Amino acid sequence: MIISEKGLYKAMSDAAAHGGYRIRFNTDEDTLTVLTDEWCVNIDNNVIPRKVIGLIAEHFGNLPSFGSFSVKKLKEEYDVQTYLSETFSQDVLRYAYGEQAQAMNTGIHAWCRDLYISKAGELAGARPVNLGLLDKPMQPQMIDGQSLMFSDDDSAVFVAVCGNEGLNASGLTVWDALKGVDWWKNREDDSEAVPESEAEQMEIEPESDEPEGTENPDGAEDGGEENA
Repeated sequence: MIISEKGLYKAMSDAAAHGGYRIRFNTDEDTLTVLTDEWCVNIDNNVIPRKVIGLIAEHFGNLPSFGSFSVKKLKEEYDVQTYLSETFSQDVLRYAYGEQAQAMNTGIHAWCRDLYISKAGELAGARPVNLGLLDKPMQPQMIDGQSLMFSDDDSAVFVAVCGNEGLNASGLTVWDALKGVDWWKNREDDSEAVPESEAEQMEIEPESDEPEGTENPDGAEDGGEENA
């Protein structure tokens, strides 16, 4: 299983306290799907971590055997609502449906995102906190520039990504320059992960109040800040 028990437990706890999450036990597939507006996981029932099962029981008051539900914390109690199955399926498709392309972590953290590039040349950023759902780093598939999919035989993690929306002019210049790099040169297509030692580590600071073109102390232009 590629899902981190600690990471999933924390992500579900945080989601319940900040907007909620949705859940469905897929009886025809013997799997569990949990999703929020930023991530989605699908996991075989026989490998669901015990701590996660206990957390679901705590949030819902029992362990739902079928149907789709949402839950969020209201003061000291959890508000559980039935969630339309059709809507739930549409929410999942937002992550999982579309053209797939092999992707890799560029090793660059910018605009509060870890940047990934697909073999199709699509550059996108994922929030590091959502990547904490993974037990270890691995090479994903990028789906229509909207999500990253990490999967194995019994589990899958989908993480929402974003493009260059909200960047200022200098940020867009940096973005285009990063897209122009041949990230796949000298890398094997079947690599399961990109070794950190091979990735150039860069830090691009968020946009400041200084005028565009002002240089940072390290000589790199400020790349702008992404909208939340």
